[in-house]
Amino acid sequence: MKTFDETIPVSDADLEKGLSRAAEIIEKYGDQYWPLFDRLEREFEEREEKLKRLKRFKTRTKFL
Repeated sequence: MKTFDETIPVSDADLEKGLSRAAEIIEKYGDQYWPLFDRLEREFEEREEKLKRLKRFKTRTKFL
């Protein structure tokens, strides 16, 4: 089993895998694992939102 290293960034692909695994765990072991799913989903959505905001800004400033 791997240990967690805070110095290594978590990739979007890792978050997606984590979400998938968390969903499987919830289905198998129950709702007490929802907080894990919620945390991963929130992190993934925050990253997506940041990218959307950057793209909007780049599009707007391209014409300045």
